[in-house]
Amino acid sequence: MDRIVDVLQKSILFEGKEKTEIKDILSQTEYKICNYKKNEFIFRADQPGTYVGIIIKGSIEAQKNFPSGKIISVMYRKKGEIFGGAAPILDQPHQSDVIAKENSEIILIHKNVLIDLLYKNNTFHKMLSLAATHVTQLNKKIELLSYSSIKQKIAYFLLNNNDNTTHDIIYLPYSKKSWAENLNVSRPSLCRELKTLCDDQIIEVNDKKIKILQKEKLYSLLID
Repeated sequence: MDRIVDVLQKSILFEGKEKTEIKDILSQTEYKICNYKKNEFIFRADQPGTYVGIIIKGSIEAQKNFPSGKIISVMYRKKGEIFGGAAPILDQPHQSDVIAKENSEIILIHKNVLIDLLYKNNTFHKMLSLAATHVTQLNKKIELLSYSSIKQKIAYFLLNNNDNTTHDIIYLPYSKKSWAENLNVSRPSLCRELKTLCDDQIIEVNDKKIKILQKEKLYSLLID
């Protein structure tokens, strides 16, 4: 239980709570801890939004399925992050399938408990802010997928995930295989274009660390 409480303490739902307080809340809360194997469904699109999830171990991905059979990754979350919160709050079904990207342990908290916790902890506004952030991320994802070339998708991703304005360094939160899926391209095609960008000295790649060498050239790719 201590291991789980350590993760929950960093979550927006239990922000500012002592470990003893969290244990006390859990003792009076409707929740369940579930283990999912890689690629196993956690939520399905159109499933009622009954639970919100917090990742204790592993990572998850939300996927949008289209009538054409095309599947697009629209969200990625890792240990300690919350997911699936919009559906319970809005009392709507989930809009996407959510799967485990690796063997994962998830705590699922019932929506009634979620709303009660948000009001009691005066964190409802933070949850709404988080939901707004997720909408922004989704809009960025849609814009990313609107680009036709792989180079443009790489450029857009790097420019929009560059929080280190001083050194222009991005640390990928997942493998290149997962990154390729996120960009909706094949892994070999992604690696080929990354090599080209490195050869042109626009970026420098060292495993999951990517350094932008010529930011203006990345911007120019987006308007080609």
